[in-house]
Amino acid sequence: MLVPVYGKETVEGESPFKVSLARDVWTVEGVPHLGSPGSFCIGGTALVRISKKTGAILRMTHGL
Repeated sequence: MLVPVYGKETVEGESPFKVSLARDVWTVEGVPHLGSPGSFCIGGTALVRISKKTGAILRMTHGL
């Protein structure tokens, strides 16, 4: 669901993804990768929230 919106290169560059479950909502987050120590990650990472009960995407963003 992320690749068509944000592009394959961007999404693959944020793996491995962190996944957590809280209150019947799965949260999937990209991991920022810094180029060198002390550098700033421009563009942020992907965040997707998915209902455990219905599988519906509740939120999908990519930011700081």
